[in-house]
Amino acid sequence: MSATAYRITDLRDLDAAFTIREKVFQQEQGVPASKEHDEHDRTDARHYLARAADGTPAGAARWRQTDNGVKLERFAVLSDFRNQEIGAALLHAVLTDVKAEIPDAEVYLNAQRAPFRSTSGTASGKKVRCSRRLISSTIKWCWGSGLAQPVEPHPRPLSKREGSQGTGVSLISR
Repeated sequence: MSATAYRITDLRDLDAAFTIREKVFQQEQGVPASKEHDEHDRTDARHYLARAADGTPAGAARWRQTDNGVKLERFAVLSDFRNQEIGAALLHAVLTDVKAEIPDAEVYLNAQRAPFRSTSGTASGKKVRCSRRLISSTIKWCWGSGLAQPVEPHPRPLSKREGSQGTGVSLISR
């Protein structure tokens, strides 16, 4: 059995997702709790949890609608579970649900520069050069599965509210 990911409907799963985010963003990356959690966590964001093959909670993500489309956010995979397609399972579940709920939406995300090494030499690397390894590898997986196609980096600079520490990458759902 491989990794699975699904939309959270249970408070225990939401707590598991928040715990994963705390470990990755606050403990590993030093992001202050006040910046990691925001008003969207308990209001309009749709949250996802990924489980490793043995059922252990291993990754988390969320998405929400903005004035610019659908924003993918807070992708986090615990260090012990990286390079096991946890992120790919998350992105697949998120994009599948976005496509079902808002089929014509522009989908975009921000990639943090510091925690990830640069991509190089991949077919999609040219399209997601501003992204980082974890995000680009999961996006490549979804592109290969036909769920999304890459486009150029987001056409406008993102505001501080939308993540001035990241660089936007647009995806278009097929």
